[in-house]
Amino acid sequence: MPAIIEIACPDCGKELRVRAELEGKKVRCKECGSTFTVRAPTPKKAAASPKAAAPKKPTSPIKPAKTGSPGPTEDEYDNPNPYRLVTFDTTPRCPHCAFELETRDAVICINCGYNLETREHLRTVKTVETTTGEQFLWLLPGILCVIALFLLIGLDIYWCLVLPEQVADDDVFWILASGPVTLWMVILSLFGMYACAKFAVKRLILNPVAPEKEKR
Repeated sequence: MPAIIEIACPDCGKELRVRAELEGKKVRCKECGSTFTVRAPTPKKAAASPKAAAPKKPTSPIKPAKTGSPGPTEDEYDNPNPYRLVTFDTTPRCPHCAFELETRDAVICINCGYNLETREHLRTVKTVETTTGEQFLWLLPGILCVIALFLLIGLDIYWCLVLPEQVADDDVFWILASGPVTLWMVILSLFGMYACAKFAVKRLILNPVAPEKEKR
């Protein structure tokens, strides 16, 4: 009959009976599921006092809860680095919601609307459809600028070609057709034509559609 030794589980203190030939090997406690190495009990020395002779029950810092789940496996005890990096994911993700981006060059996160370049969130608004009257009022300043442009051109032609003949014999208004007055009149009209043309191009060509109004 094989020799039997009695040992105590270092975690729960359960007394176990195992064969002596298992000394130095790992066994599992049937009570708490923890794994430990079998050590033969050392012979007890004569106690100097009754208090010293009392057997000391092994204790552990934390006792595992008896939930029916198995304790740590043998591989977990033998692993020198149980918290090592297992997988390394290089998928591009949104810094705000961690949603996977479509490409590495994506600017907008389709999940939360976060702009990776401006570091701002895009917001959605409800707009009202633009009416025909509002569209006409939006284009009207540009149309008036075109009319003003042609009026200024006609004024320069009149001032330079027609006016000198009309005031040639007039002793009072002849100064209007003089060279300095005509020169300054043309210069001022050129500034006006430039401003009208610039605004007309922006309103009628570059931005001809009236902006949408936000619905409140």
